[in-house]
Amino acid sequence: MGNAFGHASLNAYKNSTMSIFKSSEQQGAARRRKMSEFPLFSYRAIIFVSLLIFAAIIFFWFYWATHTDRIFQTWIGEVSTPEENAPADGKPAAAIDPPASALQRLSQWGGSFGAFSALFGALGFTAIIATLLFQGTALRIQQRELHMDRFDALFFRLIDLLHGVRDGLRYRFSVDFMESPIQLDRGAKTDLMVTGKIAILFVVREMRAWIKSGGGTKDKALPKDEVTKIFDDRVYSRFESDFGPYFRLVETILDKIDGDPVLSESEKHSYAALFRSQIESHALFVIGLRCFMQDAESLKALMEKYEMFGDLYGELRPRILSAAFPGLAADTAPA
Repeated sequence: MGNAFGHASLNAYKNSTMSIFKSSEQQGAARRRKMSEFPLFSYRAIIFVSLLIFAAIIFFWFYWATHTDRIFQTWIGEVSTPEENAPADGKPAAAIDPPASALQRLSQWGGSFGAFSALFGALGFTAIIATLLFQGTALRIQQRELHMDRFDALFFRLIDLLHGVRDGLRYRFSVDFMESPIQLDRGAKTDLMVTGKIAILFVVREMRAWIKSGGGTKDKALPKDEVTKIFDDRVYSRFESDFGPYFRLVETILDKIDGDPVLSESEKHSYAALFRSQIESHALFVIGLRCFMQDAESLKALMEKYEMFGDLYGELRPRILSAAFPGLAADTAPA
């Protein structure tokens, strides 16, 4: 009956885990859709403005081609030949309107279009620069989306792997514990080898018993060195081949989150919170005990940075871990 209850609980846990994964994937898709709205709007704006500029240029050149005479007369005045300007008294026409002056004004009229050419050249160069900038922005957004997709896939694969490693954990009460008069708070002693989440629960029960026998209470924490020695001698040194990979994988996942160059700080804390939701309180307590050891400083720093013990409850567990994590206070919730 106990096995049936355990299988039912495991199936319910897996179903809840899958629902969390699907919800996170949906949130990731919504985030990427929201990110893609900006470049789409920008491209539409660029196309619209470009069409307006192109239409204005076509209109200007068409108007210039059909109203050249009127524009010329308005800006420069009417040009006449020497014969047309010859007076009745027979004076030389060049004295009235020399041909050189007319050519000079025509030259000025033609040269006036140089400013328009420079303007349109500058506009064209600006358009090229703007296009390159928008393409660079779109490329960076696309690269971020691809990176987020790859990170999501890796993150969920690592969590699946962590669950598999956890289900393969083994543990048996130590011989000293079995022969000692120390009693468990709940349940009876047994020399059976247990696996999975039950193995983690047995580690917690034996550690609580040893710490209470040493004088640890919910109001008094044992010194860090004593807790470290109990955990190392009674648990870790006996089953390092089982629990070692589990602890290292927890550190790997947090390190992947913390060291990602694309994620913002808020996104890193969101992923860490999602990761925390996949670790039961008993396992979190055992991970905290691992942080007592000197070779787990990097794991301890990551657990503190992302506040992985923020919702740890119980009469004794927060007080025990407060020896390594001073900011952790005991709660009144049941253990």
